[in-house]
Amino acid sequence: MDKTWEAKLIKHNNINRIAVYFAKDSEFVIAIKTIKGARWSNSLKVWHLPDTAENRIKFKLPAKIIGKQNIFKIDQNNQKAYRAFIDMLI
Repeated sequence: MDKTWEAKLIKHNNINRIAVYFAKDSEFVIAIKTIKGARWSNSLKVWHLPDTAENRIKFKLPAKIIGKQNIFKIDQNNQKAYRAFIDMLI
């Protein structure tokens, strides 16, 4: 049986999730079920997990960029301190 899988970032019921696609395989299903918050979507026909830093690492997805989209909302005088703070969090 094919042991390949693919993970993608999705929005399911307006919530950020990680979808994991793989050929039907009981070993994969058992492994996915051990992940906290794993759910089967009947509508999407895919297993999906919470979009967490740990799950992104586990499924080789890029890290979530925290706060970078807000940089232009901050006064230019404070942007350097804001960037340093964000870099500290990552």
